[in-house]
Amino acid sequence: MAYMKAEDVIFYKPYSEEKLRGYLQKEVEAALVSFPYWANRKKITNVKYGVYNFVQNRMARILFVLFAEEQNLMIDFTSGLSSFPNDPIYDFSYGNIAWHIQNTRVHNRTVLPAEEYVYLPALIPNRFSKDIWSKRNEKPVGHKRTGYLFTFLSEDPGKNELSFELQIDAHTIKFLCSLKSQYADESTKPLYAESWFWNEFMKTAKVPQIKLNKLPTLVIAGVALQKHFGYFADTDEKANLCYRLYRGKWYENREGGGLSFCNGLVQTRIKNATCPMAALGSFDSVFKNSTV
Repeated sequence: MAYMKAEDVIFYKPYSEEKLRGYLQKEVEAALVSFPYWANRKKITNVKYGVYNFVQNRMARILFVLFAEEQNLMIDFTSGLSSFPNDPIYDFSYGNIAWHIQNTRVHNRTVLPAEEYVYLPALIPNRFSKDIWSKRNEKPVGHKRTGYLFTFLSEDPGKNELSFELQIDAHTIKFLCSLKSQYADESTKPLYAESWFWNEFMKTAKVPQIKLNKLPTLVIAGVALQKHFGYFADTDEKANLCYRLYRGKWYENREGGGLSFCNGLVQTRIKNATCPMAALGSFDSVFKNSTV
């Protein structure tokens, strides 16, 4: 079985700033039209912060879509889409496998040397019975199994250097807050049509525009399939210690809760199923023959 090595790590920065901005802008629209549904579930109180994070959390998938387009990879990004306003069932389909992209933020201003990614954690949320880790044995229609692709994006919160900015005016915030209040209890109000939303929205509000500050680099690392799942173990700061002593001290408790991996490069707040990236297969081991 081939394991992840430094030379297997892929660094991708998009060629087209306009394409990236266009994809991000579509995610802004998706965040707006479904706002009351996800904002109520997540208990969002700050509209601008909530919409920004909605888009930022989809950055890795957007960058991977651009990577796949540029490399002419035969990957299906549409089959996992579900009906409005639900999230996709999976991120993409390839080789009769339904894939979930698991992106982790690295607390570093710039990308790391390739060899350091080999020892970072592969993290899959495992907070409750139907979390993402529970999907590992699912076989969505038209697929033989489920897989996970692990990616990384670097950020330095202390420097406050955002990859993009999003300005939302007061009228837009007011409209979204009002709609959120109306749908606080989804069971008592029928689902609205997207066309109705945009008709009402455009009467007083306007779609916020993306301002790109820099082109982010997506680091494409390992993949996990059924043969790798046995390497994963629960990790939290209380009872599940799994790989704590890997390479001396792989992670430690964070002050205030959660864990700090690799001297703070990766920080978590929730329980995850995890293993070192070095235990997994490489991207090329699965996708290298998928070009046209």
